[in-house]
Amino acid sequence: MSTLVLVRVVCSIATILIARLAIPPTIHALRSRSWIPLDATLEFIERIGTDSGFFLVDLRYRYTDPDGVERRGTRYSMDSKQASTLQRFREALPGPPTTGSQIKVFVNPEDYGDSVVLTGLTGSHLFGLTLALCGFALLVTCFFVTVI
Repeated sequence: MSTLVLVRVVCSIATILIARLAIPPTIHALRSRSWIPLDATLEFIERIGTDSGFFLVDLRYRYTDPDGVERRGTRYSMDSKQASTLQRFREALPGPPTTGSQIKVFVNPEDYGDSVVLTGLTGSHLFGLTLALCGFALLVTCFFVTVI
């Protein structure tokens, strides 16, 4: 097997894997912007880290879905790490959020148990898409290169 064929195979596999990991969560995050806004009660919140840069948000909230079923959620953002900047945190949870505070959550209209406080894309999604695009560009380049 020639080196070029091996490079093409490796680039193809890497691009497919990165795209499979990056694209579905990104689409889900984009769709979350049209989810149903509902009032919720904050049961627990903790910020882990400092106000400069990124910090993690650990929380739990209670809400009643459109069918009248009481549910609990723990997701702050569409990012699996639950990271935030101070600016986005203050936009999502205005005022000092404390236990018992009323907050706004967004509920997936296809699955009322799927909820989040901060909708939309995060830095993790953009990083994953960038990797997928770079992999695709490398893949295209590998298929057009005939001599190494």
